[in-house]
Amino acid sequence: MTFERKIRAAEGYSELGMYSEALAELDELDGEQQDRLEALRARVEVVLRQRDWQSALRLSLRACKLHPGESAGFIHAAFCLHELGRTEEAKRRRIRQSGSGENLFACKFSIEQVVQKHGEK
Repeated sequence: MTFERKIRAAEGYSELGMYSEALAELDELDGEQQDRLEALRARVEVVLRQRDWQSALRLSLRACKLHPGESAGFIHAAFCLHELGRTEEAKRRRIRQSGSGENLFACKFSIEQVVQKHGEK
């Protein structure tokens, strides 16, 4: 099965609430494919649906490190920090770790939206 098909299969399983199957599909990817943005995003989506904030944070920070030009890792990391009761850290982290103005805006907007919707933790 191609990389793209494995990602689509994992996304489909995740949408159906079949998280173990989704993660199993992602686990079958080659070592170098594990760190591709699409694979990291798919894995983050699964663990977010499971509400495993600590694992999602770890994976999101990995995405930030490996793909600093992409905003998704920063946004998901900020959300996880908020869910872990570390909103102030999320606010500080967005300034230090954002690689571009676009990522900074996305993180700032994301954190503000989460706080408005769910309140400060």
